[in-house]
Formats: sequence, structure tokens, C-alpha cells
Amino acid sequence: MSVWIDLDNQPQVRCMLPLAHRFEEAGLDVLLTARADGDTIATLRSEGATFEEVGSGFGKGMPRKLHGLVKRTRQLIALLERQSARPDCR
Repeated sequence: MSVWIDLDNQPQVRCMLPLAHRFEEAGLDVLLTARADGDTIATLRSEGATFEEVGSGFGKGMPRKLHGLVKRTRQLIALLERQSARPDCR
């Protein structure tokens, strides 16, 4: 079984990375994706996590945030389509 965990911000890294490790210890394949925003990527690297960087900060204002969200969603879909095995749990 494989699990996909998408990390959008640094607090999610602190919360979800231990869970990802537990899944791996249980024998599950874990796909971590992360948005380059704030200290998210730096924290993952400092923890030695294996992850796919997808997207970046969106900027200020609702139009930019909506555009960024749509763009990142498309990037995530493209990434999942390239995976040899798709996650069973998302």
C-alpha cells in the first residue's frame, strides 16, 4: 500500500513527518510532496526527508492565491500521473 502526504507549510512538516515515518516503519510506501513556502523545504531537508518539491509561494492577494492554487494542483496531478505506482491513500 502507498500513501501520499502533501505538505503545504512548515507547521504541517512538524505534524505530518512523524506520521510519514510511522507509515514507513509499518512497511507502507510514502510519497511526500511539499510546497516551497517559508521554511517548509529547509525543515524537510534538515530532517533528511525524501520528498518532491511542487510549487512555491503564491504571493499576496486573493487572485494570486487562487492562481497559485490552480497551478500547483495541476503540477501535483502531473506528478501523480508520472508515478509508476499511484498512492492508495491521499
